[in-house]
Amino acid sequence: MTVIGHTPSVYLLKGCPFCMKLLIFLLEAGLIDRVKLVEASTPEEQNRIADLLKNTTGKSSFPTAEIAPYQYLSDSDALVAHFAAAAGVDPETLIVYQNYLNGVFMTVTRLFRENIELKKRLG
Repeated sequence: MTVIGHTPSVYLLKGCPFCMKLLIFLLEAGLIDRVKLVEASTPEEQNRIADLLKNTTGKSSFPTAEIAPYQYLSDSDALVAHFAAAAGVDPETLIVYQNYLNGVFMTVTRLFRENIELKKRLG
């Protein structure tokens, strides 16, 4: 999508709500066949992919994509923006993606933040 002849590799963590956000976007936008999905679904795969990302990008963050040879981009919002711009897709028009963002994803991220805050309070 970004470089002619290069298929972006998208590194995902099974069960990650940020990875699911990107995956839903790619699927609904019709871009899923333009990327290579690399999903970590076991702890061993997660460690292997996290090590690969840390060695190439300096951090192990999911989702991350190699958008061009040796050029990596992390953060689900940045990745959605990148792929949307490259394909001329407006994420605001994607019904399932918007429902996920404004429903399940919003709830999960709120609970995640509350959990972090509770852990801080408990020490």
